[in-house]
Amino acid sequence: MSVLVDSSSRVLIYGIAGNFGRFSARDLAQHGTKVVAGVAPGRDQNDVEGVPVFADARAACTATGADAALVYVPAPAALDAVLEVLDAGCKVIVYPGDGLPVQDAAELRAAARRHLLPARRRGRAKGWVPWSFRGKRSRHLWPGWRGQGYSRPPC
Repeated sequence: MSVLVDSSSRVLIYGIAGNFGRFSARDLAQHGTKVVAGVAPGRDQNDVEGVPVFADARAACTATGADAALVYVPAPAALDAVLEVLDAGCKVIVYPGDGLPVQDAAELRAAARRHLLPARRRGRAKGWVPWSFRGKRSRHLWPGWRGQGYSRPPC
């Protein structure tokens, strides 16, 4: 398991003016995480729990150098919020909410692949098949595959 956020990470909280964002800002700061910015679109606040609040994620990332983000918004607004944070330049984005529509999750995954994979490797981001399941050699892994109702090997 890799560590994606460490002591040098600078965290942005999208939705910091809400209850979960306010609690997370306080809790993360108590445990030593560098919460450097918050985003509260449509709210007029300058400061929440000692964290500066910005109107959009791009302004927050350029002003503070945030490289990780926590997104606390309702599920219908999650797609736009995560795409905004991704476009702002954060490499680690966490959306802990539930009820995210499947189509939105698929769009988020595709957008993350477009942003994070180098341009020369975009065409190679395909499914991976282990070597043992390729070609004629894999038939020994499925003993009796002809006699069990299969018309061909399952691989």
